[in-house]
Amino acid sequence: MSKPAHTFRASLIYNPLAGSVKDPHILPAILHPFQNMDWEMQVHTISVFADIGRLAAAARQAGQDAVIVVGGDGSLNAAVNALANSNVALGVIPAGTGNVWARQIGLPVPSIFHPNALVEAARMMAGGHTFTIDLGIASGRYFLLWAGAGLDAHVVAAIEPKPVFVRRFGPIGYGLFVIWSALRYHGLPMSVEIDGKTFEGRYVLAIASNARLYARMRLAPQACLDDGMLDVFLFSGRGVVDLLFHAIYLLTGKVSHDPRTIIVPGRKIHLRSAQVCPIHIDAEPFTHAPVDIEVVPGALRVILPTTMPASLVKIGTQVN
Repeated sequence: MSKPAHTFRASLIYNPLAGSVKDPHILPAILHPFQNMDWEMQVHTISVFADIGRLAAAARQAGQDAVIVVGGDGSLNAAVNALANSNVALGVIPAGTGNVWARQIGLPVPSIFHPNALVEAARMMAGGHTFTIDLGIASGRYFLLWAGAGLDAHVVAAIEPKPVFVRRFGPIGYGLFVIWSALRYHGLPMSVEIDGKTFEGRYVLAIASNARLYARMRLAPQACLDDGMLDVFLFSGRGVVDLLFHAIYLLTGKVSHDPRTIIVPGRKIHLRSAQVCPIHIDAEPFTHAPVDIEVVPGALRVILPTTMPASLVKIGTQVN
């Protein structure tokens, strides 16, 4: 991408509390591609999670062009809720545990096999384009990826604050905690109304998705970020056998062939349950059912790399 016609004014918010990168010495290398593209960057390192939303809101108030978050999906959600319905674009340098948004838009993520991922992601963000996409909103809080109930919400609610072994062993500890929870989970009775049509049953997962990926699995391979719709997935079942059955379809990217899963596109969703039913937002604990969820078309500007999947957004939503 050629240099912008004007100097891009932006804030870079580094979250050292995120999962995979805790070395502030990486910041000069991350900043270098932006400097080469004539970005004017203010750099902030947070000390508490609430700083992300505060700093993003300050960037919006100052009329900056963009906020670049060095962090994970939870950090992005905090920034999203400060930037929704504004002209400030959101970018990411993936430094979290899951980095689902980054994976979805085609950014490299840190690993032992890709130690230079952050610098490469910075280069792709500096040369990316700005698009307008949809958000979801659940009981007043925006989400970039999904809102959900079931095993995933149960796990994130139970894991905050993180048990000692999860903090100590990171993703491995988290995975073991998920397996232990799955063995003891029996689903929940839910009533889910989607654009006026009601579905009732016992579900192990209920997801309202604005994304293609779920964790690292292909939930909705053809989903579009700016089609004015959410995709609702209701995974029926009562326990670990049903979860394993659904996992096969998720891992192979063939959820649409799963006979025990209801898939309905919708704009407005109301979910309730007769039992205590936690709700997560972008894999962060949020509230309990009942909850109202809906799509908010064109609510967020995002920076997407030129290498993103071509069908991820529609033609005509590019801002620059």
